[in-house]
Amino acid sequence: MSELIDMQQVVEELGKRPRGRACFVFTQDRPGRHQWAERLAEITGMQHLNLMKLFADDKNLGGDVSSFDIATCFKLLAGYNQTSVLIVSGIEFLKATWTAQINSVEQLATMVEMWDRKPAILMVMQYDKALAEKKYSRHPQLRMVINQAETKAIT
Repeated sequence: MSELIDMQQVVEELGKRPRGRACFVFTQDRPGRHQWAERLAEITGMQHLNLMKLFADDKNLGGDVSSFDIATCFKLLAGYNQTSVLIVSGIEFLKATWTAQINSVEQLATMVEMWDRKPAILMVMQYDKALAEKKYSRHPQLRMVINQAETKAIT
């Protein structure tokens, strides 16, 4: 078995990357995903953003879900630049709306791989085979995909 990934170290390194400043953490545990992301933000001193809660609480955003594309999502995330790493959960409902868009998986993967702005983004989401198995070749030295099952427990 390989050594478990230290997520505190991943968050620290992600915030220092000059490019490739985003990555996915894929989970299998749907009910605990938001709490895990929130706890990781707490212990690393970063900010957590639950997109589903944000959209539910903000009538302007919530009423515009069907026209909220991937580029607009990343523009929204860029506005949280008061933290060096933004830990995002609750993106699955948006991802479901994007499936109607041509090449949405490729677009999301490219945005993550090419992200070079502040804040760095750690997307905690349910496992997606296409995103997990994609070859991220622009920055091969950087980790773009993490399986939560392969991480050390956060306390």
